[in-house]
Amino acid sequence: MAIYRQEGLAIDFQLDSDARTALDTDTLEAGDIVIRDNLIGVVKTEIGKDKLGALHLAGVYGLTTAEIDGDADSVDQGDAVELDTGADNIYVWGDAPDDVYFGTSVEDGDDGTVKVRLEQRSASLLEELAT
Repeated sequence: MAIYRQEGLAIDFQLDSDARTALDTDTLEAGDIVIRDNLIGVVKTEIGKDKLGALHLAGVYGLTTAEIDGDADSVDQGDAVELDTGADNIYVWGDAPDDVYFGTSVEDGDDGTVKVRLEQRSASLLEELAT
């Protein structure tokens, strides 16, 4: 039986030694993106070494051309938006493809930025999209 624990819009995230090793950083800044397997989170406030912080698992975020696969100005409302995992503020724990689905644009991109609604995806759906 499933027992309700929390709304799930954000979760705790500790930048302990395992996380620092996996992500190759001692600090995560607000707005950094963390990818761990099928989970994508946006850092809420700065998380320092061995500190507990939070990752947002939902919401609408402004992403720049440097963070996405493609040019933000060419994204139309309703388009699927993928992250470029090579961007400086995107941290990957484990294996991930070069481009990871982030969500759906909520408006047309403009001035190098596009607003995107973060959407968590299941592993089976991700595999289906990859084929």
